[in-house]
Amino acid sequence: AKFSSSNRMPETSSGAYPSPASLFLSNFVNGKLLLGIIGYCITSSTLLILNKAALVYVDTPNVLLIVQLLAAGGSAYIFGRLGFVEVDPLEMPKVKAFLPAVLVFFAALFTNMKCLEFANVEAVIVFRCSVPIIVAVCEYLFLDRELPSLRSWVSLLCILGGSIVYAISDHGFNVAAYYWLFSYLGVLSFDMLYVKYIVDSVKMTTWGRVYYNNILSIPPAILCVFLMKETENLKNAVWNVPSVSIWALGCIFSVAISFCGFNLRAAVSALSFTVIGVANKLITIILNVTVWDRHAGPMGIGGLLICMLGSTIYQQAPKKKKAAHPPSSHKPRDSESVELLATEGNDKD
Repeated sequence: AKFSSSNRMPETSSGAYPSPASLFLSNFVNGKLLLGIIGYCITSSTLLILNKAALVYVDTPNVLLIVQLLAAGGSAYIFGRLGFVEVDPLEMPKVKAFLPAVLVFFAALFTNMKCLEFANVEAVIVFRCSVPIIVAVCEYLFLDRELPSLRSWVSLLCILGGSIVYAISDHGFNVAAYYWLFSYLGVLSFDMLYVKYIVDSVKMTTWGRVYYNNILSIPPAILCVFLMKETENLKNAVWNVPSVSIWALGCIFSVAISFCGFNLRAAVSALSFTVIGVANKLITIILNVTVWDRHAGPMGIGGLLICMLGSTIYQQAPKKKKAAHPPSSHKPRDSESVELLATEGNDKD
């Protein structure tokens, strides 16, 4: 007989009650995911401000990128050698599989740095807020996800509406800035989808992905230093305590966001990861308004808050349901039945 108490434990799909161990594991996994989201939000929002400040002191975005890539990749390698974490060694099959993701990752970082060079932080956030709509459609087409629910579409439209409000308020329109912002929008949308595909298809540890992603991104970053002629800016750079401190902090946060980012990508869908990235920018806005005067006006920040509000009501779309195969209407002929019975008799013998 089943208990009539309203406080009884929930039944599983098989009608049995879950064991205390399974309940503990479920709560532990949910808590671990929450910590992963919090860690990613803090590192992502803070690093954006640090990079903007670093470029104010020393205007060499690709040099800054190389330093942070070395910090993240080098840290993963050292942690692995010391036995603190498990890091996949460089192997040609994995390098070939991971290389397209590395190029997309580098393109996203490169366009992000160029955006910060020409535009303010809020403009970068607004264009990032537009990514979920593109990702939602592409997930349905390519990653076997259902289309978002009505509630989620309302969320995505709020994000788009807030972006439009910001664009209207942007009186300091800059052609170069918007060229890089639209480039960033396209590259980041592809990055969210393709890196999720790589994370699911290439079996590696989280620190292994950090190592591969950062180390393999260094050569194209070095090439861009010379193509963009940043060596002259580097010669004229003034290094002092504030500039060195900000660059050092950026390196620390680059290690943290590399781990937190890949850890979270493995746990949630591409669109959920994108929306979390939008939501965490509320921290960036608060820091940006507090730290300095290089930020949008009241109307622009209002548009950003609409984006944030939209992101809070988003729900992850489920996987597409696989069509069930109908039972076969084929009936075996008498001769087939005789053969089947004979086979079963032999099996029993």
